[in-house]
Amino acid sequence: MQNAKASAQRGSMDLYARVTDLIVDELEKGRIPWRKRWGILKDGQIEVAQNYISKRSYTGINSVLLGCASYERPYFLTFKQATELGGNIRKDAKGNLVVFWSVLEKEKEVTNNKGEAKIKKVGVPLLKHYFVFNVADVEGVTIDLPELKTPDALDEVYNYNACDAVYAGYSNAPEIVHIDPARAYYSPLRDVVNMPRPTAFDCLEAYYCVLFHELIHSTGHRDRLNREELVHSDGFGGELYAREELTAEIGACYLASSCGLDLTDHRLLTNAAAYLQNWLSALKGDKTLIFRASGQAQKAVNYVLNDVTEEIASDVVAA
Repeated sequence: MQNAKASAQRGSMDLYARVTDLIVDELEKGRIPWRKRWGILKDGQIEVAQNYISKRSYTGINSVLLGCASYERPYFLTFKQATELGGNIRKDAKGNLVVFWSVLEKEKEVTNNKGEAKIKKVGVPLLKHYFVFNVADVEGVTIDLPELKTPDALDEVYNYNACDAVYAGYSNAPEIVHIDPARAYYSPLRDVVNMPRPTAFDCLEAYYCVLFHELIHSTGHRDRLNREELVHSDGFGGELYAREELTAEIGACYLASSCGLDLTDHRLLTNAAAYLQNWLSALKGDKTLIFRASGQAQKAVNYVLNDVTEEIASDVVAA
């Protein structure tokens, strides 16, 4: 049992490294996977990575992982699902890595308040993986996909009303103030978000992206998600600080994408480029960082949007 447990744990750590290396490789090429842009459906909804059969969205780390894919449409399925449809996967197709948690049970001796020892079964979470294939790699069966907007209609992507609605719908939201006209920040002590006026930004899209970044920070307040990285911040350069900043970056991208903002716009990538080396350094130094940050980002986004939708895979890393 002990050897099986140790082997499984080694496998989990190898998978942490494998996932991190994949994302680091994307960043080193100048591509930011959590800023992946998919299409806009005819009804105005934004496409997100999802399972073609179940229609369930991939979230957290799996959303980031599938953002590394270069396909035009974000619909994926397993080899078995393709077969059940009556089709097959192209021979030269490459699977896309996604992860999930499995629980390994072990026995542990515990002592109660009377000093009596007994054996208790506890669960040890272990990270595992499987592969999904894009619908573009499915042969032998017709794949029906939702219709996209025509190019002439893409100007509607910048839906500022949707951006405003994010804050309006944020329950127990911090107040937005304009005390310092040159800085954007969230103050946990005062529980306020300070923002420069929109005219201080190169474009309105940039204003909303920065606002979303600060709103994600605010979800970590002790009266909301009580996120360790924010509540016990160790300041600039610290491990918790790095985690919190990456969480806010990924979460802001999720919110911006949900509103239809084009995160590949060069005006929005300029600021991200300044942080690229910091992200790379932090990720190379902690193979679990991207799991923690993407999982925390998903929780923060769900909190802001009041979304309790069940996720495909848990993204919480065991301590």
